[in-house]
Amino acid sequence: MKHVMKILIIFLVGMTVSCDRIVDFPAEGSGKVYVNALMTDNGRSRIEIGVSQPVGSIENAKPEEVTVILTADGDNVELTADAYDPERKIIAYSTDYRFTAGQKLSLKTFCQGLPDTKSEVVVPAEIPELQIWRSEVESYKTYLPEQNIDKLNTLWYFNIRLDEKPEEESYFGVQIIKRNQFEYSGDVPDYEKEQMENKAGVVEVADLYVNGSIAENGELSSMETDMVIDFDGGETVIAKAKERDGYSWTDAWIEPGKRILYSSSYNPALGVNYAIYQYYEYKVRLYRLSSETYSYLRGRYIIDNSALPVHLGFTPATYTYTNVAGGIGMFGAVTVYESEWTRYE
Repeated sequence: MKHVMKILIIFLVGMTVSCDRIVDFPAEGSGKVYVNALMTDNGRSRIEIGVSQPVGSIENAKPEEVTVILTADGDNVELTADAYDPERKIIAYSTDYRFTAGQKLSLKTFCQGLPDTKSEVVVPAEIPELQIWRSEVESYKTYLPEQNIDKLNTLWYFNIRLDEKPEEESYFGVQIIKRNQFEYSGDVPDYEKEQMENKAGVVEVADLYVNGSIAENGELSSMETDMVIDFDGGETVIAKAKERDGYSWTDAWIEPGKRILYSSSYNPALGVNYAIYQYYEYKVRLYRLSSETYSYLRGRYIIDNSALPVHLGFTPATYTYTNVAGGIGMFGAVTVYESEWTRYE
């Protein structure tokens, strides 16, 4: 009888998506190549390659010895190798090729002493015309999903409507991106303005608010959590497309970004009287996910939110996901839309 053990493997999927994954791996036999890759239509595609060995075996291959071949509709795509990461024991490849909707992508790996791998994905459809509404609402949503909520929070609600009907496998990810800016009142000295210019334009992904434990009459009445994960550099809400009035739509919730007093100076004797205010501009980044990408992220979300001690291997095998034949990991694709920067008052 073949003995199977659970191995905790650290993955980085494509656009800086890192997580812990549980995979079934034979305790005997050869190692396997693990592939973690996400192809995009914006020239930011990345592939990471590693080698997993059975416990007690002698390492017989290194990631940099693995040959990687990527094709789009049968044509080879040029890859640029990054430096080997000795800490994570992976080697990464990148390409600025802009994949297009409907392209059939194939990724193969070959390495002496290891099984060959093959994985395929079709680039999802382009994101159609859309409309974005932002409103200020009172909500029980919270930054901490495990937190009991007995009061309303004032939040900004972003509602995104796409000019299409959702299909069975319509999956989206939403990020709200923000950058800080400054404005002045009064006679601000030039050196102060120069300092503010150096501090302005810092781009970050806004924290998302989710459903928490809603308390009614002091008692816990329900527990719901949105599927919010770290993806492409920040918090992202991942969901199947919803349908309303014949359109696809998705949404996200963040803390309001109000204009605040950053600094001021008042000295009537010197004739100094000015103020500097900080505010934020926002944009929406929307991802359409291939079904493979969604399945991977869904599996990761389940693992991250499981009450079981995952690090000890107590996670059902159905929580794992791979579409890499002969190996382990994920080969996915997304199309991406970004709105213009907008200031909301």
